[in-house]
Amino acid sequence: MKIKYYYIIPVVIIGLTSFIGGLTGAFKIYKLGSPSMEPRYTSGDYIIGTNLILPELNDIIYFKSESLRIPGVREAKTELKVGRLVGLSNDKIELKDGKCYRNGEMIDREEDLKFAYETSIALFKKSGIEKEIVSTDIITNIYMEKAILFLDNLKYERYKEELMLEKINMEFGAFLEESPIMNQIDKTWTWLNYGPIEVPEGHFFYLGDNRMNAEDSRILGSIPIENIRGVVIN
Repeated sequence: MKIKYYYIIPVVIIGLTSFIGGLTGAFKIYKLGSPSMEPRYTSGDYIIGTNLILPELNDIIYFKSESLRIPGVREAKTELKVGRLVGLSNDKIELKDGKCYRNGEMIDREEDLKFAYETSIALFKKSGIEKEIVSTDIITNIYMEKAILFLDNLKYERYKEELMLEKINMEFGAFLEESPIMNQIDKTWTWLNYGPIEVPEGHFFYLGDNRMNAEDSRILGSIPIENIRGVVIN
């Protein structure tokens, strides 16, 4: 029987990384439990992080943070989270149409982002997009007049005219009542039009790349810098 080395190599790498990391604390293998960093990482992906690298702005980092309480679904708890580092002490952060601006400068790259869009059920059924995206990126049922699609920029550009896609932007709604920074959030702000807000001294501000499907600093607030555990390297 021939051994397929391209199957073995990733297993060996993960095994060695786990062993070395366990001995030195220098590496962390973490399984993502949410789609917040799509399109780069999907839920269930394994990421590798290290605390040997100092985090820089725009890095994807992992850190300790308390999750948001969702009544009837889950209680707040402290857990390891992953997100993009977009602001440090005294930076002014603002989102316009889902794009992040730090101190007035837009810092996002289109290829890193994912947004939610609406299209008609009729156009959705006529198109071939359902075969190109995973089922978790589609929300539709017989009671809905619209289909909701979570798309990266490549698929948006490909289908925007055929499906007459409209970007979805929502208020915080019930999330606001559970937010630890409820009093700092203007009620006119939304998930995609937010701020400006200043990052407190000794804290950082992070965002998920999947801008309409991420629990991040927009609702949780800035996080103490000492909570950072490392930088994602894969």
